[in-house]
Amino acid sequence: MEDTNDQASDPAQAFDNLRAEVSMMRRAVEALLGVWKENQPSDYSPDLGHIAKSLAVVVARLDAIDKHPALAMTPEQHRRAIAQTGSGLMGEAAQKLSQVIQDVARERQRIADLIGPACQRKEQRNWLLRAASGALVVGLLVSPFVASVLPFGQ
Repeated sequence: MEDTNDQASDPAQAFDNLRAEVSMMRRAVEALLGVWKENQPSDYSPDLGHIAKSLAVVVARLDAIDKHPALAMTPEQHRRAIAQTGSGLMGEAAQKLSQVIQDVARERQRIADLIGPACQRKEQRNWLLRAASGALVVGLLVSPFVASVLPFGQ
């Protein structure tokens, strides 16, 4: 028993044991530092910054959408708004169609006014040609009779 006490009380031996233990701890810490440096996580800060900026833009857009008055309306209010808009559009379309029909009728009348006298002149010319042809034929048929009845040069 004295041997163990002598070894435990020997300061030089205790110092050597401490030195060996510190040396072993130093190697373990150095090994851990090497492993820690090899397994260091990637630096994601640039990607996270880009994601944060994109999220800020999305948040701004969502805020604008959230403030839109249509989101505060009930389905019944939406139905009424759509019906009113549809009625307005249909009324406007009917009014435009009516205006176009009136314009077409006016233009048709103008064309009829332009073509009508031309057609009447053509009919009148045809009537005159027929009358003149008829008179010529009658004159040729009647001329021998008239020549025999009336003495012109005797």
